[in-house]
Parts: sequence; structure tokens; C-alpha cells
Amino acid sequence: MDFDIAKFVEDPTVEVLESCRKADLLQIADYFQIDVVRSGTRQAIKTRLNEALLEIEVLPACMVPKESTLIDSEESPFKSDRPEIILQGGGGNASRLLRDPEQWML
Repeated sequence: MDFDIAKFVEDPTVEVLESCRKADLLQIADYFQIDVVRSGTRQAIKTRLNEALLEIEVLPACMVPKESTLIDSEESPFKSDRPEIILQGGGGNASRLLRDPEQWML
């Protein structure tokens, strides 16, 4: 499918931006007079365009690229059932708590 700058200008979407080749992205940058590093990677150019097009309100702010979605804390791969140990101050209790697991229980 060939990229059509006129269609993008008429109906700009993140989905179309995501599917663009590097040459297409450079064409968008030229049309909207957005400075990009032409020798940069496709991803770097796409990120810069996305930011700039949001800033000049070409893309609606509610349109967020897929890779920017947040993970719900309940679905986080870093979730642990182990209690967190929070050490405060410089008292000697911290080192005693670390050495004696029996003291970990509240």
C-alpha cells in the first residue's frame, strides 16, 4: 500500500503513523515542517513526529501509541507476595532486622 500524504493530512491517526515506512515519516516531517534527524532510525523519527504532531494538535491527545500503554500494577511481572522492608534512619535496629528473620514478622 502506497502512502498518501494528502490522506494522512486529511485524517491523521496514530495507526497510520505506526504503519509508515521511514520515507513516509520523512514526508510527513517535511509537510508539517518538523525537524527530525533524517539519518535517525525509523523508530526515533516516528517518536519525534508523534510528539510534534501532538504538540501542534494534528493528532488528538487521546491517541496514544500501543507501546505507551501502562501495565496495571496487579498484572506487573515484578509483583511479589513478599513483604517490603523499609529502612529508615541510621539506628542499629535496621541491621538487626536484616540479620534476624524472626524480627520481620509484625
